[in-house]
Amino acid sequence: MTVFGNYFRKVRAVQFLDENKDMIFSEIRAHCLAGFDGDEPTLTVLRAVGGTQVARLGDWIISDYKPGTYFVVSDSEFPKMFTLGS
Repeated sequence: MTVFGNYFRKVRAVQFLDENKDMIFSEIRAHCLAGFDGDEPTLTVLRAVGGTQVARLGDWIISDYKPGTYFVVSDSEFPKMFTLGS
């Protein structure tokens, strides 16, 4: 995961792509469920605020403040929320 930030906080995020889906699943497998929506792979992640959220190809998976929890942001919304940081 790469570090991104905004005026509020820094986060670790990775874009869910066909070429890295296996690596992402291996990294967070204890906290997600792999599946399919038709032929498209998906990952269902645990949310810190409760419940789950589904990541589809192209979405960004972001580590949340509570260990083992994540949230998902669409590729179109991600650059509006975060910029590459260190």
